[in-house]
Amino acid sequence: MKIIDFVKGVAGDDRIPFQNRVILGGLVAYLVTPIDLIPDFIPIIGWLDDAFVTILILDYVFNSADSEVILEHYPWNKQNFKKMRMYVERLAWLVPSGLKKLLFRQAKRLAVEKKPHAKKLTTAEE
Repeated sequence: MKIIDFVKGVAGDDRIPFQNRVILGGLVAYLVTPIDLIPDFIPIIGWLDDAFVTILILDYVFNSADSEVILEHYPWNKQNFKKMRMYVERLAWLVPSGLKKLLFRQAKRLAVEKKPHAKKLTTAEE
């Protein structure tokens, strides 16, 4: 799926804030695992939770990362990117703001815990 390749590409780009990459990594894991909020074997409704989670995450990333960097990984053309972003923005209002805050606060905590520590400069390197 192109959307998974897109998310993997953005999640692996060091120019994207680490917290966003943690969140995108969680999205990829959620989309590829068979465990869902609503099982996919239930017609239509089973796919809605995947769409809901994807919209939530993309809304966050689109609003907190550089669009040009994201566009470098986008597998479709720029016009489609603008349309996708517009659809995500329009549908994101369905997600309660309290839920967004809770989820992204947890993602920030995970990012801080897992963030690779930068090499400390010794006095000779400074």
